[in-house]
Amino acid sequence: MQRKTGLKELIEMLRPKGNYTKTDIENYSELSSGKIRAALLTKNQQELFPIFSLIEDKDSSIGAECEKRISSITNKFFTHSLGEAENENIEELIKASVEARVFGMSLVELYIKEDGSLGVSKVDREFIHIEENKPFLINNGKSFEAKEPFFMSIYAKPALIKTLWIAFAKHFVLSQYLKFTEFLGVPPLIGNSSSGDEKVISLMAEAFKNIRSGSCAVLGPNDVIKVLEGRGSQADFMEFVRYCDGEIAKVINGSILSSNISSTGSFAMSKVHDYNRKEILAGDVKFASRQVQNFYAKFGKDANLNIQIEKDSDLLARAQVLQILGSLGYQMDPKDMAKEFDLPEPANNSNFKLFKNSKEKALFLDNIDKSLFNANTKDEEAAIEQVIKDILKKADSFEDVYENLLNKYPNADLEAIENTLERVIANAEIKGML
Repeated sequence: MQRKTGLKELIEMLRPKGNYTKTDIENYSELSSGKIRAALLTKNQQELFPIFSLIEDKDSSIGAECEKRISSITNKFFTHSLGEAENENIEELIKASVEARVFGMSLVELYIKEDGSLGVSKVDREFIHIEENKPFLINNGKSFEAKEPFFMSIYAKPALIKTLWIAFAKHFVLSQYLKFTEFLGVPPLIGNSSSGDEKVISLMAEAFKNIRSGSCAVLGPNDVIKVLEGRGSQADFMEFVRYCDGEIAKVINGSILSSNISSTGSFAMSKVHDYNRKEILAGDVKFASRQVQNFYAKFGKDANLNIQIEKDSDLLARAQVLQILGSLGYQMDPKDMAKEFDLPEPANNSNFKLFKNSKEKALFLDNIDKSLFNANTKDEEAAIEQVIKDILKKADSFEDVYENLLNKYPNADLEAIENTLERVIANAEIKGML
């Protein structure tokens, strides 16, 4: 059985971060149908890597959508249990994980920092080239394979693989569009000559060829020039380009409302777009969290990584549900509350009110305080609740309930009664929603 390498042993093996040469020429490949067919058939990085690098730089729509997909995770706040010293390493692992989801492969370098600790850095794609389906780097003019223990590769099914044919079709049509505009820039001319002399007709044809903007030609009084207008239009080409950009946006980020290719939208479309984006985001977060967890598990550490992707509206809805449940008697202790909302545990639990169903042990000032906390007041609470129910039957609104209570019990402490009344209101709200 192979023994796992410990963190201390790994650091002793590592070296400082390397300086590598860009391999821009190696990254680029011809965007042809043959190359794309080979990439789709083999589905290996030997064929995919150079094509992905090409279309990311060549196609502004693909480049923008890739950047949007990656930045939607890398700019999120995250928490973990490894200490602040590991923040930078975890950020690099998250970036590499999301990049692998987009491009199919990413490379991470493990090196030793100046303080002697472990460093993690994502290697940019412009420094990588692929040989025999393995990542290689160039250092001091020499090419070498990037492999363990100094490097770690992350692989996933690339999202960009579904954009290859649509990207090829888009750029093929754009190339034809340039020929089309060149053809229509000087429309064909048809000339009718009043003379049947071959020499005159030849001179007239030469004059037609020279007719451009700002030029002139001398023709006979009975000669006629007609312009042959094409039926094609620029709109046909641009509509197809917009369609391609829309499909690219759907593949990479789930929808098109946040891109520049959607001119209209609706509330329903925005809901679908938001749902698709959340699903893709959640998938990226799950993949990145697993990669970080597996990396630190090699050294016997538990990262407990939590990337916070929920919006304030989601947290507000959960808080409102807990508030309603709290009024019904269901309470959460500080630890459960921190776990539910991805918050750090409070340093001093004494700031929180303790409930009988709390997991934490209650500390009381004296035996009297303990007796009051554990006292069985169900009979008194039932009596108070029955009084409120009787008043509710005779009242037309909650305002009438308060007035009747004040009139009937002018000197009573209404805190317990108000709590019961709030519970009744919450029950009415829940029943109304159901």
